[in-house]
Amino acid sequence: MLFAPSFLAHNIEFINAKHKFGWNAEEGAKLTQSVVPDFDELKSSPDVWEGHTVAICALGTTRKAAGSADVFVKVDRDYVASAAELAKKASVSRFCLLTAQGTRKVPSLFPHSMISIVHPLLYTQTKFEAEAVVKAQNFSNLSIFRPGLLDRRVPGADKRYLESALLNVVPSTKASTVGYAMAEDATTEPASELLECTSSDIKKLALAHETRNNAGVEDSTPVAPS
Repeated sequence: MLFAPSFLAHNIEFINAKHKFGWNAEEGAKLTQSVVPDFDELKSSPDVWEGHTVAICALGTTRKAAGSADVFVKVDRDYVASAAELAKKASVSRFCLLTAQGTRKVPSLFPHSMISIVHPLLYTQTKFEAEAVVKAQNFSNLSIFRPGLLDRRVPGADKRYLESALLNVVPSTKASTVGYAMAEDATTEPASELLECTSSDIKKLALAHETRNNAGVEDSTPVAPS
């Protein structure tokens, strides 16, 4: 089960189409897409969650796309919380969550009014809270991926000039790399009950995934972060 924006969902679908999960097409394995038309009504579709053992959550937006601080928080925290709650109720045992590098609780000396205005503060606080609500569900296994700046440039997509400029000078991680890393984690034995991956760990997992599948080896040995 995957809940993600299109840039990551595309990569997951591609991996599956190439049987990178180690699924055998002759056994009838296939990708099933369930479209949720309104995430505000996420809890009205409990059947979507049944029959899965792993949930991959890469929900997120930008302040610009959201249009306001409240909507940004709704997407990046509240939708994630709903997804985790529904997954737990459906007996999903393993949850993989994409957040961000630098996720942390903003010191209490900053009033809420300031956090809402200063987006870097809002961003890190919201990601911290998203992680907290997922941890509170006590999944048997939880993997948290915290990449740095994401390179999600797609030919023909809307231009993000500031982001493009930063990508030329700041180390980044391709969205496809995150997709491969999350796929590797979701399809191998858990390394631990709680796995927290930095950008470096993500790149190692992605490389392990590509190496394992290019070689046609179905090794489920986990790659533990350094």
